[in-house]
Amino acid sequence: ESYVSDVELNQSITCTFSDTSQMSTACFTATKDGTYTATISDMNGIDDFVVASNTARDDFYYEYGKKTMVFKLKAGEQIFISAMIYGPASDPSFKATVTCNHTLKTVVTKATPTADGKIVKTCTVCGKTVSTKVIPRASSVKLSTTSYVYNGKVKRPSIIVKDRTGKTLVKDTDYTVSYSRGRKYVGRYAVKITFKGKYSGTKILYFYIKPKTTSISSLTAGSKKFTVKWKKQATQTTGYQIQYSTSSKFTKCKTVTIGKNSTTSKTISKLSGKKKYYVRVRTYKVVNGTKFYS
Repeated sequence: ESYVSDVELNQSITCTFSDTSQMSTACFTATKDGTYTATISDMNGIDDFVVASNTARDDFYYEYGKKTMVFKLKAGEQIFISAMIYGPASDPSFKATVTCNHTLKTVVTKATPTADGKIVKTCTVCGKTVSTKVIPRASSVKLSTTSYVYNGKVKRPSIIVKDRTGKTLVKDTDYTVSYSRGRKYVGRYAVKITFKGKYSGTKILYFYIKPKTTSISSLTAGSKKFTVKWKKQATQTTGYQIQYSTSSKFTKCKTVTIGKNSTTSKTISKLSGKKKYYVRVRTYKVVNGTKFYS
């Protein structure tokens, strides 16, 4: 006579004997095709044992004396972990354990510039999540330089991409970069970062090429007026902007725009007498209706 107990997957049970039995058996029934490990341990007062399986392929399979056995089962097939006593024993018992030799499925949720991703490995047999690895979001995407001064050469700022932990991402592995055409003349240019691999999404950054500066060559005061002269800057320049103020910080300053790059002087009149004025001049270039200042 055998005393039978059911053992659940990925659990252990302590098996005992009834008053009339000389055998106690833990029985496991597979609900899905898979590979399983069965173990007998913590034997107390046991004379003999067997770890076995009955399947449609092998009516009854075991290896004598092995406490741990690995079985490849189809749904509905069973494992038996049995122990025997041949004479009187004081509270005989043993522990039976059946675990799943996981068949893993990996699901990747890609990280973006605003959200973490993750890599989750789950067993398709028992449904257990074996591991979860966080992919930190690509939180920092920067250009090495965002502002250049026109010099007739093509500009190509490099990209620095880091995740939220400070780790630097690898170009062509984690992302690719594409640049706007041109990037040689005054204007605004886009850099597109497209994430790949464990990352997804895009990020567009901009950099600017400004016109060359000019400098004041002379500033002459008159009666309630002044005349300012500056150095000509014709290349990639539409004109000039003059600002003047009684404040050295140019608060509440007034502005005069010169629409020709060939003009190099301007007289400003109708000023307040006995006042000190601060003056500055910068270049500008109009590109598609937008002014870009030096």
